[in-house]
Amino acid sequence: MKGLDASLTQKGSEEDFGVELMYDTHMGWYASRRLMTCRVPYNLVCFGGKGMIQEVADLYQLFVSVHATVDKMLEGLSDDDWVKKPQPNFNNIASIVEHVALVERRFFAQVKGELSQLDAGEPFRAESWDVAKIKELWVSNLEFAKSALEPLSESDLAEFGAKLGVGEVNKRQLIAYAIAHTAHHRGQIPLVKKLLGL
Repeated sequence: MKGLDASLTQKGSEEDFGVELMYDTHMGWYASRRLMTCRVPYNLVCFGGKGMIQEVADLYQLFVSVHATVDKMLEGLSDDDWVKKPQPNFNNIASIVEHVALVERRFFAQVKGELSQLDAGEPFRAESWDVAKIKELWVSNLEFAKSALEPLSESDLAEFGAKLGVGEVNKRQLIAYAIAHTAHHRGQIPLVKKLLGL
C-alpha cells in the first residue's frame, strides 16, 4: 500500500496499538509482516515508533513522493547516461540530481538549526561527477529529512528558518521551499533524457 497506512493517519487517544509496516527509503511506507508498537498522541503520526505532528507528516510524505517520482525517472539509466550532456552548455542528470540533493541537505540542516556551507552550485560548474556518491547522498536525504522533521512542534514551524533569495522564511516555509525546489528540477530530467534519446 503506497503512502501512510490509513491506521496511522487517524487522530485519536493515546492508546498502544500494533502497526504492521516497514520503511522503504525510495517509496515510503508499506504494509509488512513486521509488527511494531507505538504510542501516538492525538496530533501525532507514527514514524518508526516516533511521532510527527500531522502537518509535518503530510509535508514529509509529499517529499517522499516527489523523491519516488524522480527515482522512477532514473530507473534503468547507466552511470554513463547520468554524465552525458545533450549539448556542451546543457546540464546533465548527474549535475541536476547532485544540485538538488545538496540543496535538500542544506535546507533540512537549517530546519535543524545548523549552519551549512554546502555549495549547491558546484555540480553545475564541475567537469566530472561521482555518480555513486551522488546516488548515496540522494537516497540518504530521506532519512536526514526525517531526522530534521520528527522533533518539530507547531511552535517550531514558526521559528526563523533561513534567509533565501526570496527573503527570510520560517521553518514551515523552508520545508515547503525545499520540496518545491526538488519538484522544479524534477521537471528537467525528462527533457535531458529526451534530448539524449533515453
